[in-house]
Amino acid sequence: MAMAEWPDRYTKAHAFIHDNMKDSDEISRNGASQLKAVITTTGQFCVPGAGLTQVILRKGLSKKVFEDSPLSKDLVAFLMAAPWAG
Repeated sequence: MAMAEWPDRYTKAHAFIHDNMKDSDEISRNGASQLKAVITTTGQFCVPGAGLTQVILRKGLSKKVFEDSPLSKDLVAFLMAAPWAG
């Protein structure tokens, strides 16, 4: 993930999301939603006004960033271990 590229941006985006969510918000119960919110918030530096899909489609974050991400590797491992895989 681009956390290695922009550690300060990710830290501040995470703090912003965490400090502003309410216990009743779906995001407060869903770690994946929190991570998506952080990525989207930080990704807006690349493609202002666009959603996460557009940031990725427009190559706002390089392929190498995703390939090197421990989270991406964990996702691939999870999907490969799923009963429907293979």
